[in-house]
Amino acid sequence: MEPNVTAARHRLSPDRPRRRLPGLLALRDIRDVEARVAGAVDRLGPLPQAELDELVLDGIGLAYRIERALPPGTALEPILQSVLDDRLASRASNLRRAA
Repeated sequence: MEPNVTAARHRLSPDRPRRRLPGLLALRDIRDVEARVAGAVDRLGPLPQAELDELVLDGIGLAYRIERALPPGTALEPILQSVLDDRLASRASNLRRAA
C-alpha cells in the first residue's frame, strides 16, 4: 500500500502548525502522520526550530518504515505509539549532546 499524499499546500498562519511536508501524509489508520509525530515532538518541551524539524522528519521516516514492515490490514497507530516517544526522546538527547 502506497502512502496517500495530497497535493494541497498549507499556508503558514498562527492558527495552523508549521508544515514540513507539501501535503498530508496518510498511512493506514493515521490520517495525518506529520501532525501525529509533531504532537509527540511537542511533548518533549521547547527545542530550537532546527531540532524540531529534524525530529519531526525523523519521526515521519520511522512511521513510514514501520508501515512498510507491517502485514496488510495491521493498524499503524498502536505500534507507532509504542515506539515513537522513546525514539524521539533518545534522538533529541543525541541532538543536544552533539550541539
